[in-house]
Amino acid sequence: YWRLLEFHGFSGASGTYRNIIVRCKSEQKSVYIDGFAMMPEKPSIRKRLSIQQADSPISVLMLGIDSISRLNLIRAMPETRTYLKLNKWIEMKGYNKIGDNTFPNLMGILTGLDSSGISKTCVSDTLNYCPFIWNDFQNNGYITVFAEDAPKISTFNYLREGFEERPTDYYLRPFILESEKVLPTTKQSALPSCLGFRHEGEYVLDYALELTNRFNSTPYFGFFWTFSHNNIKDSSSMDDKVVEYLRKLELSKSVIFFFSDHGMRFGPTRMSPLGHYEERLPFMFIHLPTVVKQKFPNLERNVRSNENQLTSPYDIYMTLQTILNLSTGRKVFTRMSELPVLFEPITYNRGCDDIAIGHHWCMCHDFLTYDPNQNLAKYLANLTIFEINYFISSYKDGIFTELCKELSLRSVDQFKANENLELYLVTFTTDPNGSQFQVTIHYSPGSVPRIALKEHISRLNIYKFDAFCVNDLEIFIRILLL
Repeated sequence: YWRLLEFHGFSGASGTYRNIIVRCKSEQKSVYIDGFAMMPEKPSIRKRLSIQQADSPISVLMLGIDSISRLNLIRAMPETRTYLKLNKWIEMKGYNKIGDNTFPNLMGILTGLDSSGISKTCVSDTLNYCPFIWNDFQNNGYITVFAEDAPKISTFNYLREGFEERPTDYYLRPFILESEKVLPTTKQSALPSCLGFRHEGEYVLDYALELTNRFNSTPYFGFFWTFSHNNIKDSSSMDDKVVEYLRKLELSKSVIFFFSDHGMRFGPTRMSPLGHYEERLPFMFIHLPTVVKQKFPNLERNVRSNENQLTSPYDIYMTLQTILNLSTGRKVFTRMSELPVLFEPITYNRGCDDIAIGHHWCMCHDFLTYDPNQNLAKYLANLTIFEINYFISSYKDGIFTELCKELSLRSVDQFKANENLELYLVTFTTDPNGSQFQVTIHYSPGSVPRIALKEHISRLNIYKFDAFCVNDLEIFIRILLL
């Protein structure tokens, strides 16, 4: 992806360079260094666009920040939320995540697949063969861009192979990787914060501006993701900056989705009384430009009618399909189901089962709290611990048995059930190391409890220092617990 060329003195730079690092010296002392990610014109792309140009293109910007619940956006980024409300962005207040961490929630948006569908469809070790929707936009005359920061924990590379080939026309990862090597870096909450003279997330958003400015007469699909992962307060430092970027990007006449993947998944916030809700309800805002509202006069009314309805990443995926159908004037996609997309009114009685949100993540359940010291609570907690221990001891012929101690129950911290006493939510702590878990279990007297470790269990406190001896994707995505 990257070839570093060195220029001395003044030299004209070719318009074909994707990325530039600039270093200025005075009397052999470095006085300035910064990086610039660019989007040079490529004849091959221009030729493709001239052949496959969409008829009535609607450009799309996806702008995401990791780990911000709807409530925390109100608390930590008040200027941003005020801007969104004053400028009549549409807030999807019932937006519900579909998986534990970033990967499944973004894959739901970008592919429409759940974890089992990803395993069946993305058959290669790399992710290039997954049916990303940016490929469909590209095949119909769009420029495509993908950019994110924090490359060590990036969505598609953390414990995964990532992309063997560049996934989109323009791809920021090579620039960020090289910049972290050569630019001064400061950290916040164990993640890169300032990179050179800017917050690392600004390089991502600057890339979005570069896209909208350079290709303002060309349809594009851009996905831009920045991390605010380990501390509920980290996003506050970007509040004013995000408003500046949103104000500029709003001029691009694009449909803009501004959103997060989930709330805080671990730590004190997650263990608070509202932590269960915050984790599962990230923020989602949608901006419809005037040109789109004029061409499709019912669109805004329909989307606003869905503000308080249950929605999920799958709805965003199907809405992106609809945008491409509207842009081309033909059915690029056949409807996956008879369920409405966000551009159509959603029925008030929609439930999690209707849109494939698992019971562990569903916020439609009305749980009642019961005594955590009762025998049933301990039975269900111990049953879950047995399943965890059995999985570890049997996985890959027990290769982790010597590394991982068996867990045992220390305490049941919270015990809840729905009104039919068929679905239980059990929060418990184990020895050693005080690991904290939450599990959703289907159980009724006389039946066999149903537990699926991959779908029904969450680790609530930080597991990094318990898991440094293990580097195995299946272990992490199955239980996130070592």
